[in-house]
Amino acid sequence: MSEVRKAVQKLYNTYPFPPDPLLDEPPPGYNWRWHYQSAYNFCAGMKPSQEKIRILDAGCGTGSGTEYLVLHNPYADIIAIDLSENALATAKKRLEKSGVLANFHGTITFKQLPLETVDTLEENFDFINCVGVLHHLPEPEIGIKALAQKFQASGSALFINKIINGQDDINEDTTVWRLTSNPDQFKSYLKNKINNLIGK
Repeated sequence: MSEVRKAVQKLYNTYPFPPDPLLDEPPPGYNWRWHYQSAYNFCAGMKPSQEKIRILDAGCGTGSGTEYLVLHNPYADIIAIDLSENALATAKKRLEKSGVLANFHGTITFKQLPLETVDTLEENFDFINCVGVLHHLPEPEIGIKALAQKFQASGSALFINKIINGQDDINEDTTVWRLTSNPDQFKSYLKNKINNLIGK
């Protein structure tokens, strides 16, 4: 394990993130990016053909996003990964405490796994949620390539965002969603993003 990865793991084992409180009820509000049907419709202009999908929550932390994924995709098979065992433990508690699993008919699996090794998972995914993670990697290019290998490219959604002044860059989010329906454009976009990350 690299020194950077050890430091990140130690940080988030000591201070699991995000530090959102564990609620006794489902999370409030709605965000379309966690609802596969809405995201697919935004991207492809039509309703997806199936509800039984596979979702990867790559760098799930304490499960704030995972909780919404479970809530808004009740028939999905979800794998949530993180480097921090303490964050994963909190994520499990969050789902149990809030009650979102009561109406969930899919499967949820938590794995302690570095994002760069996600290509070792047997499954491919229709939807990959990766927020606030890539900048922690010693080599972001490796992480992005690993995610791309697990991505079902036919009209699905790989969501990679960046944060500017503490806020999601919605302009980039929109670009990513719209390009996912065109594999050639998406590959070009992803290549440019990787080159920007590594300073080429």
